[in-house]
Amino acid sequence: MKMKIKRKKKRQIQPDVVEEESPLLLITPSFDTGFTASLEQNVQTARNTLYISHLSAKFTEIAWQFCLILFLSAMTGYQSLFLVSTYGLFSGLVVSYFGPSIGRIIDSKQYTRLQIIQPFIWVQNLSVVIGTIGCFFLLRMVKETHVNDLKESINAPDSLTTVATHQIGNFVPPFNFISISLLILIHIFGALASLTDQGITIALERDWIVVMSKYAASEIDDDDELYDMDQSVDTGGSSGLYSVGVVSLNKSDGINTGVIRKLKETTFLSETNTVMKQIDLSCKVVGPAAAGIFLSFFGSDSPGNNPATDIQHWYNLSYAALICGLINLGSLYVEYVCSFMIYNLIPILSSRGDDDDDENTKMNSEESTDETQQEKDSMFTLPKSISLYLEQSVAKGGIALALLYLNVLTFGGLMTAYLVYLGVGYGTIGSLRGISSVIGLLGTVAFHISERSRGLNYTGLWSIVVQFSFLGLCYISLYIHNLTLSLWFLVIGVCCSRIGLWAFDLTITQMMQLNIPEDKRGLIGGVQKSLNSFFDLMTYVLGLIFSDPKQFHVLVASGYISVGIAMILYYFGTYRPTIAKERSRT
Repeated sequence: MKMKIKRKKKRQIQPDVVEEESPLLLITPSFDTGFTASLEQNVQTARNTLYISHLSAKFTEIAWQFCLILFLSAMTGYQSLFLVSTYGLFSGLVVSYFGPSIGRIIDSKQYTRLQIIQPFIWVQNLSVVIGTIGCFFLLRMVKETHVNDLKESINAPDSLTTVATHQIGNFVPPFNFISISLLILIHIFGALASLTDQGITIALERDWIVVMSKYAASEIDDDDELYDMDQSVDTGGSSGLYSVGVVSLNKSDGINTGVIRKLKETTFLSETNTVMKQIDLSCKVVGPAAAGIFLSFFGSDSPGNNPATDIQHWYNLSYAALICGLINLGSLYVEYVCSFMIYNLIPILSSRGDDDDDENTKMNSEESTDETQQEKDSMFTLPKSISLYLEQSVAKGGIALALLYLNVLTFGGLMTAYLVYLGVGYGTIGSLRGISSVIGLLGTVAFHISERSRGLNYTGLWSIVVQFSFLGLCYISLYIHNLTLSLWFLVIGVCCSRIGLWAFDLTITQMMQLNIPEDKRGLIGGVQKSLNSFFDLMTYVLGLIFSDPKQFHVLVASGYISVGIAMILYYFGTYRPTIAKERSRT
């Protein structure tokens, strides 16, 4: 049967607020609702292009951050966590402070979505390039005499040194104005790269994907179509029949097209979020492993042998830094072209909710002009942003997610520096980090299955309980005196905890996508990234206080406690209230 759908008055699609999907109606994530070939092809091409762009961006970002940690560790002769901590602390402060401002830029209707995201892409990649150039010159400043001094310091660790040198773990390059300036440059542009990378992530995950999901489902909205199309619907002899996976529904069955459209939007989000997270984790497999194996060719990778005492190691590392910069230039091109393609394939991305005929929108805009101007006049938008964030129904779940970042048990900077201190080789660290990400992929699969069968609320509960349970192995490792056995407990606990971590991350992300209105997506997403960065930088504050690798057990204990607090907060702040609402309805 052929159905001709005429264009009606266009309006901005606003997200429907969903408390929690009901697990009573199970829908297989495949649809046969009469897509025209052009619409279906555009959506699928745009989504595949999004995946390509995300793959390029995350691979280069993760590989660069892994290499930068090793460069900073090398500059202290692999004897201190100081520079890794200062970089993580400064980067976290920048993202925490300016995150809400980045979110407001993303929400701004003065520019198109393309005009917002493409400058972020330029700044992010060029900042990495500048950072790699700074690393190159700083690493090239090391001379033979500096390496000899490092050897003597390692052989006599209790020897007297200057206060500045002692604090940063026998800083190997000459401690002068040029080296300090280069360190500052690396910190500034590294932080700027992190900030703009978060901006790109917020724009894509919290805004672009949501709009794409509505475009994908818009052909079954018979009240306000966005375009003309000939729609072929297999009605089986009766009109108005929609086939959703293995379930066929008719309008006469009491389920209207709005419900079906919402099911399709939700499934599109679930599928896209899962694949995006799988790309993240795959990059965490390939990026550090490739970078670690690559860097292992630039010096001895044998346990107990410090490659920093070989002058050739420093020169080789400097060339590795330049290669990182060249790779990011290639990523800049890929991301820039892909963003342009996606924008043109999904027409409603150009709409920012400013239709001329929408009188209510005009009135609300006029009433809030003064308030908006005041917010723009102040760069420090965090307090008001947090108050708006806390008004959202998913705020407690978001805070629980942020608390998970107060945790060094992630194969991040501090843990990587600690493993290097223990004598674990570059290639081994990269491989272990990759293994943890492979295991984390199981979390994305488990999320997709659990979300469809049990709903988001229950998925969030079991996932954070799983993470807390496996991190218990890491805590137990503190009391094992055998170093090898302790290290095994630590690594196994971290790797397996990734299952719960990424399932919980996906849960909160989708809750926010479904519940945050369009005009606040960027702001709330920016606050969430700021909270994540704030708790992440607190780990580096602890790293500064307990910079001796022998005190790493303090950082492990703090991470375990923070995850426990997050589990309690989610249970009492999100899970139980949602269950109570569901019971009150029945």
